[in-house]
Amino acid sequence: DRWLDNGLITCPTRCETYIERKCPPFITKVLSRLQIICFYQTNGCQEILPYEALDKHEIECGYQFKKCPGCQLEMLKKDFFNHKESCELFPMTCEDCKFIYKRNEATTKHTENICLRKQFERLKLEYNESRDAIQKLNLELGEIRRLRM
Repeated sequence: DRWLDNGLITCPTRCETYIERKCPPFITKVLSRLQIICFYQTNGCQEILPYEALDKHEIECGYQFKKCPGCQLEMLKKDFFNHKESCELFPMTCEDCKFIYKRNEATTKHTENICLRKQFERLKLEYNESRDAIQKLNLELGEIRRLRM
């Protein structure tokens, strides 16, 4: 299946060209009667689902593994939210200045003064960009006025 996800249409074992088609109705009907165990059963998922619901469930299943971007620990997706709230290495983003820092660096790398400085730098940059845009528009307006005369 992974080779299909990559957009390849040739079989990795060099079979004929693969063309994805809809299942014939009689096969769909047979498949719809099947109750299938979740792929993540070995991780603890107890779901047994109808064929049509399997893909959606497996995408959202809390028993698939997820890696923390901070400490790199692998855990079940269902446990990730609680871990994220307490992981000292989890990357945080300040809503005010957009500075990214690790939770354990909050008091050293992202103090209120640093945040205000970052906000000031961002506002200064936005001001300069706006000023440049206004100057450009004024030049264009001057050209338009000259052409009308």
